[in-house]
Amino acid sequence: MFQAFVLALGDSARVIELRRSGHLIASAITLLDQHRYHYWCVGVDYAAAPGFSPFYAVFADVMRDAIGSGRSRIELGRRNPDFKRRYGMHATPLCA
Repeated sequence: MFQAFVLALGDSARVIELRRSGHLIASAITLLDQHRYHYWCVGVDYAAAPGFSPFYAVFADVMRDAIGSGRSRIELGRRNPDFKRRYGMHATPLCA
């Protein structure tokens, strides 16, 4: 069901996968509109990658893709403010 939802988003979503020896160790789903690149969700298998963080590796891939997309804004979700501050990001109030 979730896979069908993501696939139905078409060009409005990207899936980024990180594999090690054919094994999926991290993946991220990003959402895109005309102006924004939103890092929507991520999953990692830390046990499959001893010695490094699959989270940071897929984060680097997402940031490369986001910058390359040419969007004027990169959004990283609502949580983990300490992580965001560490990398020079700041909160922006959202309105729905």
